[in-house]
Amino acid sequence: EIHPDTKTIDTAVGPLPISPFLDPTWRKARDRTKKKTPPNMKNFGRFQKFMSMNAWAQLLAQPVRTCHITRTRLPKPFLQDFGLVKSQEADELWWIPAEFNQEAEEDAPIGSEEAMKQAENDDSGAISDAPAQTKGRFFAPAHTLARRDLLLEFLNKKSKYSSAYMRFSINPSIAGLVRAAAWREDMDEVISNQLRRQIVDQLIYLSQLCETGGRRYLNALDIDQARADLSLRRSCFLSLGNEGDPFDVIETEGVPQGVCPVYNMPKLLGSENVDRLRTESAIFKGADLVLMRGRRTYDLNKQLWRLQGFLA
Repeated sequence: EIHPDTKTIDTAVGPLPISPFLDPTWRKARDRTKKKTPPNMKNFGRFQKFMSMNAWAQLLAQPVRTCHITRTRLPKPFLQDFGLVKSQEADELWWIPAEFNQEAEEDAPIGSEEAMKQAENDDSGAISDAPAQTKGRFFAPAHTLARRDLLLEFLNKKSKYSSAYMRFSINPSIAGLVRAAAWREDMDEVISNQLRRQIVDQLIYLSQLCETGGRRYLNALDIDQARADLSLRRSCFLSLGNEGDPFDVIETEGVPQGVCPVYNMPKLLGSENVDRLRTESAIFKGADLVLMRGRRTYDLNKQLWRLQGFLA
């Protein structure tokens, strides 16, 4: 037994001093020096303040990584991370999306593979209908472009990217394990459904804050109001109509950038998720266009952009 107060550990020969690695106080002090001190926004210049309030600039400023398959270099949010999880029931390895939280995957069928259910209960971000009973060890991380069409090419036997997930690992010591790992045929649906669910949950949460807390993160308006100078701090527009280009913009007055992006929600989220928004949110109930604004919506804006790129 370890005693952090006295920094000793009970052994067969009596109490002995613990290693610094077992001392939580020492670890906390060591980790404190590794964390970057957040910049003081009071010292920002005009350009720095503008960039700090720009969700797209923040996304593009993330560290650059290389896709293991196409060798394309992009900011990390535009890459999809995967990792291996070993089934506890069957001696099999499965690729799973790395960053996803444990949530029930209702839209993408799991199939008859019991091992997949077990693998998806991993703490690193699995998706499964079954409750988590054991936690597998997540290893062999890899990333590829966050594009649905690329994931579909993994299943196309005539494509040069056929079964490209077998080439994820650059470590020769585990190359055999990587080639033998299983890949879900509906991986693109798993990822897109999860992204959509996260976006809808956040939109409903923000709408509840607006309805009960008097916040102004979401504002239903028409196209003429959208072009007017309503607020300098506007983030994007959410279009709930089926018409419109998925990469449309609205020209605005009095806004430094001159245009604001318009996300076509039916094309991005699907009709079922849009119906859920209209049912659970009074703001979306009868609206055709919703303005999303405020610093609190930046992360959601990034997710919408990422989903748009994934489905493009």
